[in-house]
Amino acid sequence: MYETDKYLKGLITAYDELFREYRITGSLLEIGVHKGGFLQWANSTGRFSKLVGIDIDTSNVLDEVKGFALIYEGHQREDVFVEDIAKECGGFDVVVDDGSHEIADVAASFATLWPHTRRLYIVEDWDLIFEQPEEVGGWFAFMIHLLDKKKNEADVKELKIIFSFADEARRGGYIAVVKQ
Repeated sequence: MYETDKYLKGLITAYDELFREYRITGSLLEIGVHKGGFLQWANSTGRFSKLVGIDIDTSNVLDEVKGFALIYEGHQREDVFVEDIAKECGGFDVVVDDGSHEIADVAASFATLWPHTRRLYIVEDWDLIFEQPEEVGGWFAFMIHLLDKKKNEADVKELKIIFSFADEARRGGYIAVVKQ
């Protein structure tokens, strides 16, 4: 078992099922790496040829993780920084946002990375963004509104939530998945 809170929240099982269901392979970006436990797990699955992480403080990232993943230090709301990473890496099949959980930061990352996302964009712990988890419709409508400013209507219609929460105990393990 790797050092990540995703085990306690039931998310490792959810990710395993999700990635298997959608036959996910290729590249993965995690925003909010902490020590890198999720990237270790992702690496152990053999599904990903490229693993990338962004964190505001990379001093806690394990050396082992730095050996197989590209780790960048910076803030997810810095759109030029995030855009440069996306371009340098050739985009991502999967983006997992487990960063600040602040709506402005999540929105900024989503707006910047969605055009560089080939398969799934996942926002973790969106129940922390709103006091009531049922408000995901509000979050999702906000994201569509944000994208509508940047993309044409046909692209926006491709967005949908395909997975709503990971654990029945609802211990902060909610994830919103947007499929490309």
